[in-house]
Amino acid sequence: MYIITLAINESDIVPITDIIKKNKNKTMEVILAQLSKNRSADAKLTTEIKKADALVVEASQSNFELGRFITLALQQHKPVLMLQKKNKPNPLLVGSSRLISMENYLPEKTQDLKKTIESFFKTAKKQRLLYRFNFMMSSDMNEFLSKKAQNAGVSKADYIRNLVIEEMNN
Repeated sequence: MYIITLAINESDIVPITDIIKKNKNKTMEVILAQLSKNRSADAKLTTEIKKADALVVEASQSNFELGRFITLALQQHKPVLMLQKKNKPNPLLVGSSRLISMENYLPEKTQDLKKTIESFFKTAKKQRLLYRFNFMMSSDMNEFLSKKAQNAGVSKADYIRNLVIEEMNN
């Protein structure tokens, strides 16, 4: 898998990328503190997120750029693992999405962090959207689906996808 790893500071990203590399995954490491002044690097990251299979974010600290790249990944239907150090005074709050996994960790407990990341990889492989099909419906069905999706705060495709997942789990 191709994983983009984001963090604000370099010290936060090292233990995470070490685990990703040991699992034989290709990774691109991005330190946002170094990226903020470089527009071409920003554009390259945007392109790489579109190519990636998933995004792993060290989210103990947050800023606008971090949120923007997470949003871009979600718009591209990429699974996102958000890691936050335990006992953080201001935990990061995010909306609900089937693509977001939010986990707390202690940097010194590398075995626990490894299990969390490996579990995310298994989930991410299952969530990859690889198949497309066309679906025709009447205007009544479209209106109904539009209302249901809007009430749920998701796209029509995500609404139908959630119904299928629900059926699969029953």
